[in-house]
Amino acid sequence: CARFATLEHLSVHKCSIPSVGLHGIAVALGAGRLKTLNLSACGLEDARAKQVSAGLMGNTSLRVLLIAANHLTHTGLLSLTLALKAHPCIATLDVSFNPFGDGGATHIAGLLAGGTGSLREVRADGCEISNKGAESLLSVINHGPCLVERLALSQNSITHLGLASCLPLMASPSLRVLDLSHNALRHAGASCRARGAFRIGCRVY
Repeated sequence: CARFATLEHLSVHKCSIPSVGLHGIAVALGAGRLKTLNLSACGLEDARAKQVSAGLMGNTSLRVLLIAANHLTHTGLLSLTLALKAHPCIATLDVSFNPFGDGGATHIAGLLAGGTGSLREVRADGCEISNKGAESLLSVINHGPCLVERLALSQNSITHLGLASCLPLMASPSLRVLDLSHNALRHAGASCRARGAFRIGCRVY
């Protein structure tokens, strides 16, 4: 672990990582100094995400985890969110463009509701999330330790958000940006966006 003792930022964006390489990343996480880890577009699937999750279980320093554009399903998201539940520092989580759908969105909602209170930005663009998954995420915005300021759900399959989903947006003391762009939102969704924007000054687009 000595060679990772001072490593604070690691990006392997668009690199094909063998299992032995993931072991090294897990070791780097365990060294306790890493603050930023970019694993986007590395071809990761659920099994290898579990290796990353194993490293996260013992980490207390990471602030930014970028794991977008991989092949993670709701199973991979479950292992990640379980690993992050007790994390004291993680502030930014980007899981965009992974096909985890509503099941994965539910796991993220569980993390926001009962997990770390340090998360400030969550990006889940292009993840095949529908109304059900979006509503599960929005419903926890104003509950528990959730202090998320930016939530990105663009390029999903969201068509309708009811008043029950809008109410947390109206009361949330923290949410400042909600990205719903490139979803086929109907009139009820547009109404929700307007209510959220005018009641709390949240920029919704």
